[in-house]
Amino acid sequence: MEMRVDPSFGQWLKKRRKALDLTQQELAQRVGCAAITIQKIEAGERRPSKQMAGLLAEHVGIAADERPAFVRFARMGTGARWPAMFARAARHLTNLPVQPTPLIGRDQDVAAVRSRLLDDDSRLLTLVGPPGVGKTRLAIQVAAGLLDDFDDGVYFVALAPVDDLHLVAATIAQTLGVNETSDRSFADRLKEYLRDKHMLLVLDNFEQVVTAAPLVSELLARCFWLSILVTSRAALRVRRERQFPVPPLALPTGANGLDLAEWVRYSAIALFIERARAIRPDFALTADNAAAIAAICARLDGLPLAIELVAARAKVLPPQALLERLGGRLMLHTDGLRDVSGRHRTLHDAIDWSYALLAPEEQLLLARLSVFVGGWTLEAAESMMRAITPHPSLVTVDALTSLVNNNLVVQQEHGGEPRFALLETIRAYALERLAERGEEETIRQRHAEYYLALAEEADLHLRTAAQQVWHDRLDMERTNLRAALAWFLERAADGEPGLRLAGALGWFWTIRGYLSEGRDWSAKALQRGSGVRPALRARAMFVVGSLAWQQGDLSVARSFLEESIALYRELGPPQEWELVLALTALGMTASYQADHDAARAAGEEAAVLSRQMGDKWVLALALNPVGEACMMRHDYIAARSRFEESLTLFREVGDTWGMSIPLLNWGYLESIQGHYDAARALLEESIAMHREVGERWMRSLSLNILGQVAEQQGDYRKAAVLYDESLDLLRKMGLETSIADVLHNLAHVAQAQGHYPLAARLYKESLALFSKQGERAGDQQVSCRIGSGDQCARRGRAPGMKVCGRYTHLQFPGARHTAGHL
Repeated sequence: MEMRVDPSFGQWLKKRRKALDLTQQELAQRVGCAAITIQKIEAGERRPSKQMAGLLAEHVGIAADERPAFVRFARMGTGARWPAMFARAARHLTNLPVQPTPLIGRDQDVAAVRSRLLDDDSRLLTLVGPPGVGKTRLAIQVAAGLLDDFDDGVYFVALAPVDDLHLVAATIAQTLGVNETSDRSFADRLKEYLRDKHMLLVLDNFEQVVTAAPLVSELLARCFWLSILVTSRAALRVRRERQFPVPPLALPTGANGLDLAEWVRYSAIALFIERARAIRPDFALTADNAAAIAAICARLDGLPLAIELVAARAKVLPPQALLERLGGRLMLHTDGLRDVSGRHRTLHDAIDWSYALLAPEEQLLLARLSVFVGGWTLEAAESMMRAITPHPSLVTVDALTSLVNNNLVVQQEHGGEPRFALLETIRAYALERLAERGEEETIRQRHAEYYLALAEEADLHLRTAAQQVWHDRLDMERTNLRAALAWFLERAADGEPGLRLAGALGWFWTIRGYLSEGRDWSAKALQRGSGVRPALRARAMFVVGSLAWQQGDLSVARSFLEESIALYRELGPPQEWELVLALTALGMTASYQADHDAARAAGEEAAVLSRQMGDKWVLALALNPVGEACMMRHDYIAARSRFEESLTLFREVGDTWGMSIPLLNWGYLESIQGHYDAARALLEESIAMHREVGERWMRSLSLNILGQVAEQQGDYRKAAVLYDESLDLLRKMGLETSIADVLHNLAHVAQAQGHYPLAARLYKESLALFSKQGERAGDQQVSCRIGSGDQCARRGRAPGMKVCGRYTHLQFPGARHTAGHL
């Protein structure tokens, strides 16, 4: 079908000039005017004079007998009656479908695709992307803007109904009105017809006939002026092809503090609002619904089709209610459009169309991959296929490569290693396919077992020189590890696997500062595994106790650690290593409670056992609570000796995280003795090591103490920066007592610089948090480190505080709450 669109004289002139291979400057030189004049004529901003129109006619090849009509045409401009002799040259030849609604959020993509198509090196450009991302709409929008750039037209060829590669040439030929002859095939007739045509073909939905790619390559080889824009879930993979991955619409990240005008700048949000208003004119973005709309769009992966379909439900449900119901069938089966092809009626249909084109082993792998949350590695994918084939690597690599090529799986690079993920919408579809196969329980069990094995393997390396690599790997798999924990705790036959996984992750949660999460999972695992063998329960109790200690919940920490130690003592020698760890944690907890005798006793027992075992690492760790106890008794020489020995041992085993501990304690020791330069050097080295391994809790502690050193040296600006960084880490971990203490330090800095209103606000906020923690503590004692007693007195602590050696104690009604600097 051919649609005639009569452009202005300027558009006609531009098209004619390009056909003659003239630039605006070259045509201007021939006519005797400035290039800007030609530019304005082509843009419709001015009309040529009678003399200039005559010169234009001469230099664009108008026959002498046709020039008077040409001059009248040029002078009359838009709306003039077109001379019949120019009708063929002036009209736009196209069958592009009319877009029913504006295309939102694609201006940059349209410009980029247009630019690449007009590049002589990009005569074949394929728009690739997952189902529902808007490849067809983008292609049509781009093509509509190129009507003036292709003399012989822009044609849209719908290949969605075609499932036989031999019918592709026929479909293209029939779209262009080219007939087959008895002695020539459609392919040959196409090559002949298109040989001299300056034309753009839009081949839509090429994925199901992708094996016809050689035909496209042959057309381009024979037809020099031809350009082809393809939309396809999978690339054609021919040498002339250039690819343009169509991204999802833009989503806000970290949108807190955005005003409403800024929300709408994100194209996903703008599309949701526009489509919601189409069916409910009074719909508006408000401060109350903005976050819910953003969450909906994020859950839908920014896919335009999904957003359009779900936005149609805004007529009945407000955004928050939509968000709460958004999952499963609502996300996949919402039917909001009737004027589209059947495969676009629902997101499920769009994905199902792509799924049906996959080979059986590819369909199987896609369904099984749906159990992964947040991505997976090739090794993990192989584990999902191992039971069905003796050669899982070969099958998985081939099938996974196909899924990536078909844009159903997203491939990313992390540290040079490939990682894969499913868009949430495709994952929801794949979960349905997995359930239909009756494999969901089996595959989820296999998934959980894989991540249990990974965590237990990682645990062996978390106290070695390879610790950062393994911490990063566990961090990358956090969502999968959570899914595995949830499966074990909800569906496993007994509590053992859950306890094993919680115990294996304890060190990871500790180092990376996932304190509340780790404590919660470990407590649930203990509850589920009440009848499990004592060694596993003792390990989980140690994890809960250690995490509670870091959170400042010291009475709970001590209770769990003492119970863990009792179990380990009953189990005897094989558990000595774990016993040393529990004793060390108990020593640190007692130190924070200002129970110096208990701290030293636990630490010294741990040190004696470690020396007997000959384990350098565990001895290096055990020496720290001993040094802490010596420091509390002002035996600074003995404390320094312990910290030095600990640092030496950790260096010998290559544990970066371990080295940061004695450096921190030694730096604190120097600070309370007033050796600020030495303290600063030690603390800065400790902080650098914390950053290297991604440790958060001790880094916040080091930053706080280093801030105090800067404050004592009168560098208030640096102190404030250090306190701010410490606060940022503590707020992410939710450690309110420690937050209160750093706020108090910031208040003191503000006061020292004369910022009294700010200081008063910070003091008030600090004391409110201390009081809150005191009320929660009841009769328990909670403490955090600050400077020496003399330093605290000089700094003028708030009323109700009294100095006791290394600690500042706040007295609360019904509780003794020790608070201060970490």
